[in-house]
Amino acid sequence: MAVAAVMVLAAAPFSAVAAGEYVVTVVLEPSLEFDSVFGFSEGLALVEKDGKYGFVDKTGKLVLPCEYNFAWSFSEGLAWVWKDYKWGFVDKTGALVLPCEYDYAGDFSEGLAVVERDGKWGYIDKTGAIVLPCEYNAAGNFSEGLAWVRKDGKYGFIDKTGTLVLPREYDGAGGFSEGLAAVEKDGKLGYIDKTGALVLPCEYDFARSFSEGLAAVWKDGKYGFIDKTGTLVVSCEYDDAFGFSEGLARVRKDDKWGYIDKTGCEYDYVGSYFSEGLAQIEKDGKYGFVNKTGQLVVPCEYDNAWYFSEGLAAVEKDGKYGFVDNTGQLVVPCEYDWPGSFSEGLAWVRKDGKYGFIDKTGTLVIPCEYDGAEAFSEGLAVVRKDGKYGFIDKTGTLVVPCEYDNAWSFSEGLAAVEKDGKWGYIDKTGNLVLPCEYDGAWYFSEGLAAVRKDGKWGYIDKTGNLVVPCEYDSVGYYFSEGLAVVKKDGKWGFVDKSGNLVVPCEYDLTQTLSEGLIWVEKDGKWGILSIVRRLIPLGCVSGGDQLSITDARLVLQYLVGKITLTEEELDIANVSGGENVSITDARLILQKLVGKIENFPREN
Repeated sequence: MAVAAVMVLAAAPFSAVAAGEYVVTVVLEPSLEFDSVFGFSEGLALVEKDGKYGFVDKTGKLVLPCEYNFAWSFSEGLAWVWKDYKWGFVDKTGALVLPCEYDYAGDFSEGLAVVERDGKWGYIDKTGAIVLPCEYNAAGNFSEGLAWVRKDGKYGFIDKTGTLVLPREYDGAGGFSEGLAAVEKDGKLGYIDKTGALVLPCEYDFARSFSEGLAAVWKDGKYGFIDKTGTLVVSCEYDDAFGFSEGLARVRKDDKWGYIDKTGCEYDYVGSYFSEGLAQIEKDGKYGFVNKTGQLVVPCEYDNAWYFSEGLAAVEKDGKYGFVDNTGQLVVPCEYDWPGSFSEGLAWVRKDGKYGFIDKTGTLVIPCEYDGAEAFSEGLAVVRKDGKYGFIDKTGTLVVPCEYDNAWSFSEGLAAVEKDGKWGYIDKTGNLVLPCEYDGAWYFSEGLAAVRKDGKWGYIDKTGNLVVPCEYDSVGYYFSEGLAVVKKDGKWGFVDKSGNLVVPCEYDLTQTLSEGLIWVEKDGKWGILSIVRRLIPLGCVSGGDQLSITDARLVLQYLVGKITLTEEELDIANVSGGENVSITDARLILQKLVGKIENFPREN
């Protein structure tokens, strides 16, 4: 191609193929016989064979042999390994920085990790150096600058130099949290501060760390919660209890688990995630919402509740649905048989078997006259009437008549529709811009949509141009990082958005991209591919040392005459579409394209 002279491809010993926007380098042909492989992390990947673990680098070289019973991925340049029931850790060169000679090794905390050897405990740093010798009978992680240690049967606290800052006078101790640490004396627990002052007397049978201002304590066989003044804010009535997180704590009572807030109010269920700052909560079969401080915002008085969307959430009462806002006000009365979530200011509702739309005040802005409806997308919503699908706008106007057998919502200005068993695409005026000729079709994403024809899948652009031919048995619905996985004849590969088969369909299994690399399996053996966007070095023309493929395409377009230059300009720049172009000429072309120069300079 015309700019071949300025392309940068991977050097030997790797083989590289330029595929459109990407350079695919076969870093390693499938030759590694591992049972499992994992994604790359900090340049290394964990691998497993015959139940033993090791690490390979990005060339596939085994930098750490598969000889460990278990290993963790790298973090901050180190990875824990376990062998013959002993712990050690390795660095990224594969060197065993800390030999597998420890009976226990904790996570690093504040730069140090606690380790145990021959029944004695000490601390190491991230170089593997023993910074505090193994001389303690027990030790905990550093927290807030201090760590508890036990020696001669008593607990005290040391700093990171090993100085005993709080004397060993306790029968037990926990780590500092929120300025306080639990300590035990004569079989009872209380709390000290960092000066060693006993701020809460030793009167509890067990005590957990403080979290969000409260701590679980055990007294007379039951758990409750105290604040930092020692006030019992939640009575001791639970069989087990954990710390507070986002205003709620998990507790067990009569063999059943639930949640409490900081006032002690009990809940049977909490939603798996917060939406718009609120989470569903259940108590005695009724639902409400709490915020992230645990405050009950919407009372538990509803039979069901959905997640919030655009400031409102659907709730059910006596078999009917309405909507509450994030203050708990019922802004839409519970009078509908079934609701959808709000989208673009409207939500579909069903009443007496018919669908319409309400706004956020509860006004029925589109009457319930349809047999089905979907949420609004890009200003239009799918509706169904008499078995046929069309589209309405937010005024309720039927902008696309109900004449299709099926329809998807609009995406990037087009919507897939089905008629007589075939799929095509319409625009927002209802014009059939891509004829119904496909057996299956999906939403547009990043300018392309997956379509199926004669049992095979490919991708089209918005003009209907078949960018990726319909020749694959399966494809990913969407592109990710400019690539989509495809399957042909039982084998997997990748295509880019220009239709180039970036990775041939010759692999039995592939993994997702991590750190620019992808594992591929063939005939039971693993290999490694590098997939990177192709870049062209053009000095500092665009403000950096490299130019993206998008700009490179513009250079190519000039070279092959797809963008008109005058004969004079072509002659001056010496870019008549030949086989090569100098870096100097490429810079000039780019400068012209981005408007940094008005005309090409004349040669003297």
